[in-house]
Amino acid sequence: EKDAYARSRACRLALIDHGVAHKKPPLNAFKPHPEHKC
Repeated sequence: EKDAYARSRACRLALIDHGVAHKKPPLNAFKPHPEHKC
């Protein structure tokens, strides 16, 4: 259970980083993205 939580947390951080890198609003980072299959 902890591993699954850590993976989902890491993925959310990756999505946020991706959104910031593309200068998109943070909320967009939480939408499913094809590059990040969580």
